[in-house]
Amino acid sequence: MTILIIAALKEELKELKGYVKNSKQTSYKDFIFLLGKIKETKVLVVQSGIGMDRAARATQAALELINPSCIVTIGFCGATRRGLKVSDIVISQKLIFNHSEESQSYESNAQLIEVAESISKPKPLVGTTLTTHRPIYRSEIKQALGQRTNALALNMEGHAVACVAKQANIPFIEIRSVLDMAEEDLPHPFEDLKLPYFKRQFMNLKMMRHATRARKTLTPFVLQFLKKIPEKSF
Repeated sequence: MTILIIAALKEELKELKGYVKNSKQTSYKDFIFLLGKIKETKVLVVQSGIGMDRAARATQAALELINPSCIVTIGFCGATRRGLKVSDIVISQKLIFNHSEESQSYESNAQLIEVAESISKPKPLVGTTLTTHRPIYRSEIKQALGQRTNALALNMEGHAVACVAKQANIPFIEIRSVLDMAEEDLPHPFEDLKLPYFKRQFMNLKMMRHATRARKTLTPFVLQFLKKIPEKSF
């Protein structure tokens, strides 16, 4: 049993990679893959980069290297509902894409969700997540999207990975940790230039602290999840 683990950012993977033993690094189609073991579980880990195109291409490239038992996409997310806190774990039961009302939705594998729900510390929230084609910086837009789609959180890659997994008929699950709360703005690379320098720096430092907190729950949760997956399930 080999599990494919995909994340967009180095910051999302840097602690988890430290648990990969007997590792071998392979470059293929613009991506760097790390093959090894976490405890007794064989894993192939890849950082896709940001966005749906990169996520889909990384997943497809991985499937050309191995035939995984399941695909686990992990990373940070932005909350779209008040009440979700930084570092809360969100499991995607249903994945939708915001670009079109008619776009296909996907669902994480029910057995994998059951495994994730069996973890009590931290206890995950399970529901719909929204994949967007661009970053959502403003809190009012995040919350409006949450109300319109009934999503708990949003990101920029999950739907694309789920699409490739579905086409390949491979079980899939998305596990994320909240980086920014629904009522928080993200630092905007252009619009915030008009803000005083110290305020821009404060916003950036706050997001860096949030990323550390989000990673501190994400990595242990993923480790527990991998340990609990029954070897003969897939």
